[in-house]
Amino acid sequence: MSLSEEIRINAKKVHTTEMKMSIGEIISMYKDEEIVIQPEFQRLFRWKKDQKSRFIESILIGIPIPTIFVQQMDDGRWEVIDGLQRISTLLEFVGILLKENKELYHRLKLTKTKFLPSLENMTYESFENNDKQKISDTYFDRETKLIFKRTPLTIQIVKRESDNTTKYELFDRLNSGGSPLSGQEIRNAIFLLENPDAVLFIKRLAKNEDFINIIALSDRLNDVAYNEELVIRYFVYITNPKKVISSPSVKSFLDDYLRNDFKNEDIAKLEANFINFFKVLNNHCDYKVFRRINKRGHLSDFKISKFEALVIGLEPNILEFNKNLKCIKNKIINVEKEKWFEEFSKQGSMAKKRIASFIDNAPEYFKCHKN
Repeated sequence: MSLSEEIRINAKKVHTTEMKMSIGEIISMYKDEEIVIQPEFQRLFRWKKDQKSRFIESILIGIPIPTIFVQQMDDGRWEVIDGLQRISTLLEFVGILLKENKELYHRLKLTKTKFLPSLENMTYESFENNDKQKISDTYFDRETKLIFKRTPLTIQIVKRESDNTTKYELFDRLNSGGSPLSGQEIRNAIFLLENPDAVLFIKRLAKNEDFINIIALSDRLNDVAYNEELVIRYFVYITNPKKVISSPSVKSFLDDYLRNDFKNEDIAKLEANFINFFKVLNNHCDYKVFRRINKRGHLSDFKISKFEALVIGLEPNILEFNKNLKCIKNKIINVEKEKWFEEFSKQGSMAKKRIASFIDNAPEYFKCHKN
């Protein structure tokens, strides 16, 4: 296929239109529930107060604001897919941004900025406590409010007839800068639109107590939804681990599994396998099972290589765990010494080669004769 043909085919997948809207119009649309920010997207807000304050400063002194991308939903409403932090900051500042439980966020109080130090402790308007006493004496006057509300924003609308896969690609590319999102956070945000059942199912399993106890992730990894990524990895490794070898990247095989291989009718079976696997591990092992001990005897953080080896090798033998408890526990402890594990688990090793080695060796390694 020629380049011109590729362009012609793929250009048809994206339907967009551009328009200018004032901040005041955006505020009104949000109040009227014509602009939607999904709870899953809302959890991705990471701007600190000084970043939010600099954004408000940019508006007031006339620095151009990057384009906001929205997706037109089937009912005509707009869903924000890029510009989440900007839109949420505007709404939080004027005091109308809602949490997932429909409660209001606390109104944003600004910090001083490089060009507008007088923004220190300033709010959009005065607010009162229950005794009707004024809390803030520093708030926008009428002129400043009008400057703020009349500032135009460029809105790029991705129309509803656009291809879903293209919407994912757009979100992925748009959100690769700024405060970068993890692959799983982007995956959650987009597949919540394409396959909400799959995303909610994965989130539910990621809260399984046995799973949480045995993987024992750091707060940092939990914050970027790595626990949810591990749930998807588990499903790929037990259903079709060779997909990893044929995929161009880890991100690709995880995305591809959710888009093409996850079947809602398989949920009951997948859930039963998942719960049983991590229940057995949690009952007979401890949090060190997915960690490695270095030459100095220090325990590492969570190691994906041990997770992969145990899922690929133990899952086919999990029913034998109780019958051969001593043997299997000993194999778990010593798996790092195996050449097929050690050689492909060094820092910088390619995931494809590592998984290929584990597929060839781990299931046989974890087999035990009955004691």
